Amino acid sequence: MTISYTILNHDLAEPVADLINFCFPDMTDEDRYVPEDLILMADIFAEGAIVALKEPRKVVVGFGAGIFTDLDWRNLPERESEILGDFCIHNHDPNGRFYYGSEFCVHPNYRRQRIGRKIYDLRKEVIVRNKKWGFFAASVLQGYSDYKHVLDIYEYLAKVESRDLYDPTLTMQLRNDFQLIGPIHKFFDHPPADHWSAFIYWGNPELGKSNYKEF
Repeated sequence: MTISYTILNHDLAEPVADLINFCFPDMTDEDRYVPEDLILMADIFAEGAIVALKEPRKVVVGFGAGIFTDLDWRNLPERESEILGDFCIHNHDPNGRFYYGSEFCVHPNYRRQRIGRKIYDLRKEVIVRNKKWGFFAASVLQGYSDYKHVLDIYEYLAKVESRDLYDPTLTMQLRNDFQLIGPIHKFFDHPPADHWSAFIYWGNPELGKSNYKEF
């Protein structure tokens, strides 16, 4: 199987929207993507939106996007949408010091094949190329639904961080050199995890910004 990678464009807007909606069936109707949302994202910050394609038919199997922002991790807004702005892109600030990852997904049939890692690596290249300090994101805890009745969120995150438990998203991110900052609640809607997510950070090594606690 050959996977190629490109940045978001208008032609990919519809299949990318379909992939996101398929990967997150619990999204509310208000949050579900339509192609016009992805077209706007491509127009504003295509460089920050990476698409994985299965060759030779160029089937969309993965996607990761974000914006540049001057996020203060110590004083997060109540909702992720306040960081991203309308359509998850309107608050993009080319002069922002950080990249904030918004959407990320890999089709279930293509997971554990390092596609997600490559999408993250390519977004890190965007950060390094643009001399940004680092990469913040709120991780969707897709595995917590299986443990939420027996583990509180702190216990679950500790077990994922120690690799005693596997979380489809957070485990991959931690293996990709992200640091776990801690849990956040109701940052976005995700009923299977009782609306818990994990805030994470990766620092640009070329700028020596590896420790998020320094700023």
